[in-house]
This record gives sequence, C-alpha cells and structure tokens, in this order.
Amino acid sequence: MKSKCIRTLAAVLLAALILAAAAAALVYNGVILLNRPSKAAYPVRVVDVSSYQGDIDWAVLSAQGVDFAFIKATEGSGMVDPCFAYNFSEAQQCGIAVGAYHFFSFDSAGRTQAENYIEAVEPFAGMLPPVIDLEFYGDKAWNPPEREAVERELGAMLSALEAYYGLKPVIYAANLDEDGFSDPEAVPYYRLVEERAAAQGAQVIPVCAKLEAEIAELDAEEKKMFLDDLGVAESGLDRLVKASYTLLGLISYLTSGEDECRAWTIRRGTKAPQAAGKIHSDFERGFIRAEVVSYDDLMACGSMAAAREKGLIRSEGKEYIVQDGDIILFRFNV
Repeated sequence: MKSKCIRTLAAVLLAALILAAAAAALVYNGVILLNRPSKAAYPVRVVDVSSYQGDIDWAVLSAQGVDFAFIKATEGSGMVDPCFAYNFSEAQQCGIAVGAYHFFSFDSAGRTQAENYIEAVEPFAGMLPPVIDLEFYGDKAWNPPEREAVERELGAMLSALEAYYGLKPVIYAANLDEDGFSDPEAVPYYRLVEERAAAQGAQVIPVCAKLEAEIAELDAEEKKMFLDDLGVAESGLDRLVKASYTLLGLISYLTSGEDECRAWTIRRGTKAPQAAGKIHSDFERGFIRAEVVSYDDLMACGSMAAAREKGLIRSEGKEYIVQDGDIILFRFNV
C-alpha cells in the first residue's frame, strides 16, 4: 500500500512538472500572454475597451497603473457603442487619459462614418487623436474589398476627422548615432520613444543626422554602397518621407518632358482630371484623357518609345484613379 501511494504521488508530481514546463514554454514563446506585465519593462500601459467587456471598474484600472484608454465610440454610419458615454466619463474621472475609436465598416461611406463619430464624440482639450479600427470581419477575411475602394473611403473619413478635431497625425523622428541607427532596438531611449508613440498611435522613424549629411553628398550608386555597409536598406530621411506620405494619405505621380521630370503630390484616391488640375486649372477644365505608364514599367523598358511598342502605355479616362508612381501625359483642350 505504501509503495502504491508513493508511485501515485510521484506520478502526480511528474504530471505537475510536465504541465508547469509546458506552461512556461507557452509563456516564453508568446502563446500565453500574462495580464500583468512588468511595469519596469512596460512603463506605459494602455487599454482599449468596448461594450463587449461589460461593466468596467475604472478605479481598479487606474490603481493598476493604466495611463491611456481608447474607448469604442462608434461603428459604421449609425451605431454608437452603448457603453461609450459611461466609459468615456468614468475613465476621465479616474485620471486616465482617453481617446475614442471607431470600428470601420466596409459597407458604409467614409463621409457618413465620420459624421457618426463626430456626432458621438465631442472634442475637448487633452483628448487623444481619433483612432480607426480596421479589421477584415466576417466574409471580408477571405473576400476582402478592393484596396482602392478601402483607401478612398478611409481617406475621406480621416480627412473629415482631422478637419473637425484639428488633431494632426504624429511621427516621431528619433535622432541616433551611427551604431544606434543600425540597431535602434538596442538603444534604451529609442524604446522609450517607441512606447510613447505607441500610446498615441504614432510612428517612430530612426534617423542619424550625421549620416544624412554624409549621404546628401553622395550620388545614387555611392549612397547604395554606403547604406549596404551600414546594413540598412534605406536612409532615415527616405523612410521618414515615405512614412509621412502614408500617414497623410499622399502619393506622387510624375510628368516627363525633354527638359525635366517633375513629381506632383496628390491625395490617394484622386481621379485623373483633378490630378491634372495640380499642374494647371486648364488641364482639369479641358481634360480629354491621360496616357499612363507605371514607373517600374518605364524603367524596365528604358524609354517611352519602348514602353509604347510593348503596349504598356494606357489611355485612361475621367474615372481613372491615379496610382503612386504613375507617369502621365495629359491630353486636354480649352
């Protein structure tokens, strides 16, 4: 009997050790995420909530060190989260900085979704910028809408929210030394900036002013070799420009002639006549068509004549949405 009890106890202990080891492995590999991360490792704490979380004790969250809360306000063009008013008020009373987020619908116009958000969320001093939650829900996960349509409606909503609330998108440019630029995650201060930016829904772009000054003196081939030696694909300035364009919903198209090649900046989703109007109002007023070739196709062909011979120059009408990197010749008559 005694030996049987010992064997049973040993089996239980072995099973417990196996379960403990398995749990530790799952935590270590990020499969199980602990709900109380180290305050030293994660000094800024943020939550996002909606009615799905039920009743929330904001005093408890405040005592746990939550700094910011993004609270669901609206969804689509007509839905307001039933817990929004309570959560928004209670969180502020407990000293937690708040912002409101919107669940974007692919079945509603961006303009009407912005109107729904604006009606529900009154601006006040110190509020965090509006946030849009973009998820491929339901059948959109395997049958997503066209990218151009999403960007157009999302851009319309962002423009309306920015115009109403006056809160500009933010990018942090972190100036590092040469070693830090090659491996920014190894720089403690950079990680602190990342945490602050994450709390605001912003981006961080590492740059090295000293290197940028040196790169500015190099031609294209020397620049590539210089960056290769550093182990990076792009300069900090290039990354900052691209991130800024993306954040602001901007793209560039090109016009090319015998004397010059010029880039024109427009909002993503702009149609051909309005893009032509960036050059001159007569181009938009008398628009006939746009002859378009992509930058990559032109570079591969070497010349406009070669691209035309291969049928890569397209004739587009008034409904054409200009794409980033398009090279365009506008035909017009006034």
